[in-house]
Amino acid sequence: MNKFYLSGLMILLLTLVPSVYMCVKYTSYFEQLEDNGGTIRAYEQFASEVESGALTNEDISYRLSKIAASEKGISQGFGLMKLSFYYWGVTFLVITLLQGLILRGLLKAQNKVLFNEAENA
Repeated sequence: MNKFYLSGLMILLLTLVPSVYMCVKYTSYFEQLEDNGGTIRAYEQFASEVESGALTNEDISYRLSKIAASEKGISQGFGLMKLSFYYWGVTFLVITLLQGLILRGLLKAQNKVLFNEAENA
C-alpha cells in the first residue's frame, strides 16, 4: 500500500517541480530585460543635445514622439509577458491538481480491489 502512495507522490512531484522551475526561470527573464542604464544614457545625451541647441524643434518633437511610441510598445510587451506568466503558472497548478485528483481516484479504486480480494481470499 505504501508503494502506491509513494508512486503517487512521485507523480505529483515530477509534475510540480518542473512547473515551479519554469515559473522561476521565467521570472529571471524579467531581470535580463532590464536596461542597465542604457535608456538613461540615451536620455542624458538627448538632453545635452537639446541644451546645446544642436536640435531644431522638429527634431525634438520627432524624437519625443518616437520615444513615446517605443515606451508604449515596451509597456504593452511587459503586460503581455506578465499575463502569459500568470496564465502558465495557473495552468501548471491546475494540471497538477487534476493529476492529483486522478491519482486519488486510482488509489481508491486500487484499495477497493485489494479489499475485495482480501475478503474473497
